[in-house]
Amino acid sequence: ASVFYEDEKHTLRFALNYRGETSQGFANYDQPVYTEERKQFDISYQFRMNETTTIFVDAMNITDEETRLYVRNSEMLFLSQDHGPVYKFGVRANF
Repeated sequence: ASVFYEDEKHTLRFALNYRGETSQGFANYDQPVYTEERKQFDISYQFRMNETTTIFVDAMNITDEETRLYVRNSEMLFLSQDHGPVYKFGVRANF
């Protein structure tokens, strides 16, 4: 789900990304591996300076959600990854 605002100079977007439990394949001894459901909140902003130049800021996973994989049931943790939030700042120019 996302909510956004846009006009000639500004674009602002708030997004809640949800991913349900998914199957990832099999581990040793043919044990099924699953990824737990997770939610991630992202924000992005763009400012158009002129027709050719845009400044942008992106903040992804600002709620610092981790990714957890388990074998057979959720008590059998297989892997936990905490990549933390990701922030990007940049300038785009068209020539």
